[in-house]
Amino acid sequence: MDIRDVSRGARGEPQLSVEEFYEQVVRELSKADQLRLASYIVWKCPKAGPADYSSEWSDEDMRDFTTFSVALFDTREAIEAHAQGA
Repeated sequence: MDIRDVSRGARGEPQLSVEEFYEQVVRELSKADQLRLASYIVWKCPKAGPADYSSEWSDEDMRDFTTFSVALFDTREAIEAHAQGA
């Protein structure tokens, strides 16, 4: 299979999903070529932030932060109590 045939789609032709591409093309490569391909993708793809980046915190962000903070506080208290022999 020629890599140029994988993802045409411009004329309504079927395209391969990422999973299909991996199974049909990448998996057939040697481990060394797979590593070279992964390195190429990491270094050659444009560096971009997350698509849904926002400087404001959503309600979900606040819940996650609160949950993490409380768990961290509880863990630190338990460590301190253990260190003091309580």
